[in-house]
Amino acid sequence: MDDVADWIKRTRNPMEIRFVKHFHDDPGYIASVVATVREYWAANGQPDKLLMSFHGLPRRSLDLGDPYYCECQKTGRLIAQALGLGTEQYLITFQSRFGKAEWLKPYTQATLEELGHGKTRRVDVICPGFVADCLETLEEIALDCKSEFLAAGGGEFHYIPAVNERPDWIAALGGLASRHLAGWPLTACSDPEAAARASALGAPPEFRLAKLNTEEEQQLAARFGIRSIPTLALFRNGREVARQAGAMDAASLMRWVRSLA
Repeated sequence: MDDVADWIKRTRNPMEIRFVKHFHDDPGYIASVVATVREYWAANGQPDKLLMSFHGLPRRSLDLGDPYYCECQKTGRLIAQALGLGTEQYLITFQSRFGKAEWLKPYTQATLEELGHGKTRRVDVICPGFVADCLETLEEIALDCKSEFLAAGGGEFHYIPAVNERPDWIAALGGLASRHLAGWPLTACSDPEAAARASALGAPPEFRLAKLNTEEEQQLAARFGIRSIPTLALFRNGREVARQAGAMDAASLMRWVRSLA
């Protein structure tokens, strides 16, 4: 985001940009994590404790109003509820602390050491803040923290993989992107006569017929993959639902639109 902001500062006519602020409680993501855990437990049995470890931040970030800590708590709570876990069956902790400053607590490694000292028979660890397994997390959690837990007297340690390329997560990610791509004011800004042009064809009031000059709007044409002229594209709720290459008369155009309604 910092690099994007730097680019915008150097650009006279930047494109419209939208960021996905968060998806910590997105139903599709929660369902994918829950499915991952259930499948792992179906094959390996259930633990005494499920520990959900999130990447840490300095405690100062929370004091200054950063919502990250609260979002992690909500993610963990939603996962636990979907799994049917009681409050005594799971823990939410924070990993990757470094330096002398206080970070978000409880710390993952210290918690695992306590569980080991308490002779916990088995603990399973998942890192819901990561959608893909990375080397840093695998080394810290699946290797180092496992060693600390076992050295402290714990029984079994299981690391449950992230959602990675699961089809249900990819579908949820696509849905998340589609929702944030909807509602861009493309036609209204580029073609104020879109509504009047549609009305002249006898189209319904919510219909807009916009024209795009691909020579003047090359970035927009590239974004939508327009390679032939003319190209007709039909959008509904901000999403493209159909495309047709070649010109149409008014009657044919409306028949095409109505067939896709």
